[in-house]
Amino acid sequence: SDVYKRQGQGGAYVKANAVDLGPRYTSATRTTWVGFHISFQYPIPDIYPHHVRRDLARADGRPLSAGMTFSRFEGFSVESVQLSRRSHHRDPAMETALVKLMKVIDWAART
Repeated sequence: SDVYKRQGQGGAYVKANAVDLGPRYTSATRTTWVGFHISFQYPIPDIYPHHVRRDLARADGRPLSAGMTFSRFEGFSVESVQLSRRSHHRDPAMETALVKLMKVIDWAART
C-alpha cells in the first residue's frame, strides 16, 4: 500500500511499500519501500531523489552501484539508501511521478 504525508507547503512525501527490486538483491532485501518527495511546484520539478531501505544488499556481495548512497529520507525520518537518478531535459507533461518511480525501480533492478 502507498503511504503519504502532506508537507506544510502543499507538497507530499510518498512511500510505496513492497516494491520488488529483483534477483540482483538478497532475498532478505529485494523487497523494499521506495520513498520520494513531490514538491508543491509539481509537475514542473523533477521527482528526485528516491530512497529505499537502508540495509539493501546485492546478492553477489558486491557494493551498491554508483548512484546509490547512504542517506536519510526526511519525509518519514528513516535511514535509507538514496537512488540518484536525475532526469535531465524531461517533459513534465509526460514524466509523471509514477513514470519516474517506474524508471527508478527499473534502473535499480538492472544495476
